[in-house]
Amino acid sequence: MYERNFEDYEREDVTELIETFERMVQDESNYFFEEGSFDQIIEYYEEKLDMKRALDVVNRALEQHPFVASFLIKKAHLLFEQKRLDEAMDLLEKAEALDGSDISLYLLRCDIFTWQGKYNKALQTIQVAMGIADEDEKADLYLELADVYEEWEKYDEVFDCLVRALELDPENEEALNRLWFCVEFTEKFEQSITFHKRFIDEHPYSYLAWFNLAHAYSGLDLYEKAVEAFEFVIAINEDYEYAHKDCGEVLYRMGEYEKAAEYLLRASIIGKPYKELYYSLGECFEQLKNYNRARYYYRKATNLDPYFADAFHKIGYCYEEEERFDSAITAYERAHRLDKSSADYVVALGFVYFNMDQFDKSIEYFRRAVEMEGDCEENWEMLSRAYFEAVEYREALNVLEKAILLFETNANFFYMKSAFYYQIGNRNEALVNLERALLQDFDSHDLMWEITPYMEHDDTVAALIEQYRK
Repeated sequence: MYERNFEDYEREDVTELIETFERMVQDESNYFFEEGSFDQIIEYYEEKLDMKRALDVVNRALEQHPFVASFLIKKAHLLFEQKRLDEAMDLLEKAEALDGSDISLYLLRCDIFTWQGKYNKALQTIQVAMGIADEDEKADLYLELADVYEEWEKYDEVFDCLVRALELDPENEEALNRLWFCVEFTEKFEQSITFHKRFIDEHPYSYLAWFNLAHAYSGLDLYEKAVEAFEFVIAINEDYEYAHKDCGEVLYRMGEYEKAAEYLLRASIIGKPYKELYYSLGECFEQLKNYNRARYYYRKATNLDPYFADAFHKIGYCYEEEERFDSAITAYERAHRLDKSSADYVVALGFVYFNMDQFDKSIEYFRRAVEMEGDCEENWEMLSRAYFEAVEYREALNVLEKAILLFETNANFFYMKSAFYYQIGNRNEALVNLERALLQDFDSHDLMWEITPYMEHDDTVAALIEQYRK
């Protein structure tokens, strides 16, 4: 026999309700709770991620309200979270017998079929639900259909379902947000533009629709139109961080680095800054050759993530551009320690030491780069040049011979051989290799002047080049 009757707990403070329930459990007493009170208690434990206690509450709710379908559905949901699928399905059948009009049971049944990979059964479940759902429930059903098709990897159908959901519920933010990701994935940019322009004609103040339109324009490289659409987003919702950030990224691709920085800075003020945003700001100022400011933002990125190797690499690059090579080495070495698998960081160290005329060190890093990325032609070029500058001519030529076997169509290696032979006084080999290079790629012959500048003024070399120019 129940000792107390707690009616209409929905109006009571949730904290007091939870205290009463936990006291009941501790005292092993039996209190009666209304359905709404049980709903609040279950929701409380779900928010606390205490699913074990939530399931206990549902069981108690069913003891007191055995014919309430929503509690059966809630228990089925909790069992589904534990992947007790057969038990969950049995409960849904019982719930359907009690109240077959509750759309949530079809949504859950669909989730279970989708989890099992039974996509046709999931679709059939939603089709049944469509037949009994009210109009204001159908948008949710189309979102569920989108989930099924997404798991099924039928992304064109995902797009269609999201569009249908928005036609039924134009204010559905979930559908608008998901539509952006779907379009990015499927590259249905033209269809997105057509839909969103029509949608905006009817709902001109939907900032998310303008946001999606901007991304569709960006996907087609229509950057000016994308920026214009982003500006409409900001005019409607000036505190929408993503519009500022994404507009900045589009402006960066347009080469409008100052404007890009303005938008990205605004995004950092509106929202909580994160490392990628600071990194993007650093890139803007790097392009503007404001290396001090660029380093400032790259460092802010590393303050948020001390293991952000790319940001340390960028710091090193900024120092290198200022010819502050010692500082560049420190930053590059930090990046390399954090990610030893990146050939980019090894190559960066090779270049710095090359520019400092420390060729032994340069050879060490370029040799390592060749071992890591043997298919990168530039690594072979720089290794050969480092050997040559270190006056290890035989090794320099050996590297070129190996590279020529790997990259037969790359004329640069023959131009380099020509320049190397010319510099060590072997004019005959220089001219033979120059001719082979000119046959392959005439326009790249300026590479020789970088290695051996005075070769450009040799009359015989000039005559041979003129011969192949014609």
